Amino acid sequence: MSSAARVLNPELYRRIRRAFGEVKVKNPGQERIAVTVLDVITEKPRLVVSQWGEEYRVRCCFCDDRHTQLSISYLWGQVDETGRPRFFLACCHNRKCLADRDNREELVERLNGRDGVLEEAEILPGKKPAPGPTPVQGAGEVTRLDRLERVHPANLYLRDLGLDGHKVGRVYKVEYCESSRFTLARGRLIVPVKQDDKLQGWQALSFDEPDEDDDAPRYFTSPGMKISRLLYNFDRAKAYETGVIVPEPLDVWAFGAMAVSPFGRPMSEAQRRLFLTVFYKRSAVLPLRTEEAGTAEMNETVRALTQGMSGQLAVVTLPRGKDAASLGRVVLREYVNEKARAQRVRVRYKKVTT
Repeated sequence: MSSAARVLNPELYRRIRRAFGEVKVKNPGQERIAVTVLDVITEKPRLVVSQWGEEYRVRCCFCDDRHTQLSISYLWGQVDETGRPRFFLACCHNRKCLADRDNREELVERLNGRDGVLEEAEILPGKKPAPGPTPVQGAGEVTRLDRLERVHPANLYLRDLGLDGHKVGRVYKVEYCESSRFTLARGRLIVPVKQDDKLQGWQALSFDEPDEDDDAPRYFTSPGMKISRLLYNFDRAKAYETGVIVPEPLDVWAFGAMAVSPFGRPMSEAQRRLFLTVFYKRSAVLPLRTEEAGTAEMNETVRALTQGMSGQLAVVTLPRGKDAASLGRVVLREYVNEKARAQRVRVRYKKVTT
């Protein structure tokens, strides 16, 4: 975008361009919609965002970001009803750099956020969401895995991971995309995402080894899918006494029907809350790869889940270099069971009886 004339906050947009150079606009013209509600579990107020609104994306200046992962809301710097500037409306999606107070303050200095001009800058009216659900766009021409030959590359890829492609196709309705209007869906596994018995979208998983300079994401998410509010396989998992939180859909297929995935790490607040609405009086397991254990993001996930689980959460670090798929279901479950027992967490992979 060469001009600030079409963005909702031209003053902020100009400042970001001066400070960072290239700026990408996400959700152009979209109004941010958020309300404060009373949390039924903690009995404290919390912010619920139903539409994120226009964002300005740049390369983060605090980390090795190469993909414009620093997101700044068009309302950044505007004051809220209490008179406080909304400097919290910025996030580094690469390494969560703005969780650090010094980095937040440096961003304020870079954008001259306290000059008294930005907080009163004119904000153009934004678009509200259209009433009713947004229809999900299909991935294109697809074939379910169990209807393909076992020697098809998609099924061979899963076989090399210790998974049965035909079973994954039958149980999880995973497909192979022959052709698509979406470049990053072609020749990939299509993973349908259902929640509340409704199709919410899909992810396209690449099973080709990326080139050294290939920036294409391993998982491509269908346009419009509210990924931060969904848990993969949640409809099936909530029928079980113990819920298991694994990183990817691949890990769900490896562990079984009681597993859910937040489509990568870490879990968003909305995903944690969704999980706790069902499992807060049951038990849960969080298997971690070695490199995940002890990170700030994972510590926050563990803290939030532990607070809501009343001691019935087992955090299990997997053997170094292993993930759920590489261990195999029998070995994986036995390992998790042993580690959970040591933490006095009762793990039961059975459906809840009514």
